[in-house]
Amino acid sequence: MKQFLQNQPVRKLATMTAAVAALTMASTSWADAMVKVEYNDVAVGNTSGSITIHKPAGGNTPENVSTTASQFKMTVSSGSSSYSDWGDTFGAFCADIYNYLQSPTTYAVSTDISGSGNLVSTELKFAQVNWLFDTYALSGGSNVQSGTATQNDAALQMALWEIIDETSRLDPLSLNTGNLTITGSDANIGVANGWLAAVTAAFSSDGGGLTESYRSSIYDFYALTATNPADSQDLLVWRCRNENCDPDDGGPSSEISEPGTLLLISLGLGVIYFSTRRRNAYYASLA
Repeated sequence: MKQFLQNQPVRKLATMTAAVAALTMASTSWADAMVKVEYNDVAVGNTSGSITIHKPAGGNTPENVSTTASQFKMTVSSGSSSYSDWGDTFGAFCADIYNYLQSPTTYAVSTDISGSGNLVSTELKFAQVNWLFDTYALSGGSNVQSGTATQNDAALQMALWEIIDETSRLDPLSLNTGNLTITGSDANIGVANGWLAAVTAAFSSDGGGLTESYRSSIYDFYALTATNPADSQDLLVWRCRNENCDPDDGGPSSEISEPGTLLLISLGLGVIYFSTRRRNAYYASLA
């Protein structure tokens, strides 16, 4: 032990290892975070009239489902204390056309949203979701802060269904073509199609030229993946991270803190502090 204390490089390495381990545990705890939520209501924004979703082949047998499109208003009933940052309620959009929303449901919460097996299957689709929010979520005289209605709820929901669940890549993004289509007399279908045409143009090589690396500077996105019951809809949740999202209070919205991160960082810093104190006490004893 005495030799260890006298060996400054070894002490530094041990200290850094402990700090890195703490941060790694924090990252892991975030990926494995769980929260139980209940369906409260649709947010009081723009809700579509009756529409019909023609599902592509996917998780279940393709079928036509009559429904409406809007933003969900969810209530946290239990989970990690870190979710207090969301408040009692938060907003969410459906990212899953193959299952019905069950309430209450326990969800795994993750920032690892895109890629094979995740909420959004490709990086390009996730980039398009980011651009869609950046370009249209704040338009219409309202905002899309979590749990806050926007006049564009119905069109946003339908556009998200097309981007996330469309399986045909032969056609431009549109509710009228491809393996996923939405029909009805609701005016929001036309609004969503206009936005989808803009998304297609923004990411085309001869248009906007955006790539799969595009990420929002306004929103952070989170995946809520249902674990019990297994067939509940998966949800897309977001948080605003600057004052532009929240015109009502004129100030920045807090980001969701990663579960355990502050505690584990504190532990890492504590290791450094006490290691330094122990070293100083050792050298003082030699004086």
